[in-house]
Amino acid sequence: MRDLSRALGYCRVSTQRQHTEGHGLERYIERLKQYGLTEEQIHWDIESGASDKRKGYNQVLELVRSGCVDQIIVPCFDR
Repeated sequence: MRDLSRALGYCRVSTQRQHTEGHGLERYIERLKQYGLTEEQIHWDIESGASDKRKGYNQVLELVRSGCVDQIIVPCFDR
């Protein structure tokens, strides 16, 4: 069994339209849950990858910088 106590998951879609048309956010979140992460460990955004104002991404960065995270799990690297 994996120890995921110091792991986070991150996923993203670029636009609200992609989210509402089912382009993967829910699927990515479900994959992270199937991997063993809890809701609290999963961070996500509906925002362009070029934006530095992504709330979920910035939360992940802050947790990494503070030393609280050993592993980040990304279900789809282009997202």
